[in-house]
Amino acid sequence: MKNLFAYGTLMCPDILQAVTSKIFKSEKAVLNNFARHLVKQEIYPGLIKNKNEKVEGIVYFNIPDDVWEKLDFFEGEMYFKQNVDIKIFDGTIINAVTYVTKSKFANQLENYDWEYNSFIQNHKNSFLKNL
Repeated sequence: MKNLFAYGTLMCPDILQAVTSKIFKSEKAVLNNFARHLVKQEIYPGLIKNKNEKVEGIVYFNIPDDVWEKLDFFEGEMYFKQNVDIKIFDGTIINAVTYVTKSKFANQLENYDWEYNSFIQNHKNSFLKNL
């Protein structure tokens, strides 16, 4: 079992539950040397390497193998899984898997960060209904 670092819509436990049909223990976490950008004409983000940036997100612990297939389907062709080291709340560094934007899709990212609070206020309910 591996940990999942979520930085976008899956930061919402109810969205993760809708995708996976499961509930997981979670904690706030930070991923260094990456940046999160809004995907053009969408309401969700993509993640790319960037040495001087960091991304705040959520780590979900001990995701079983069968759940990764559901996550792969949800994430789609735009992303690939990458092992990363993240820092959890107490400062401990742990390993997790996250979904990174494939380089061929990098031009579909805006030049600015995706905003979690804006997603929650403006899009979460309709996003959840469409899952």
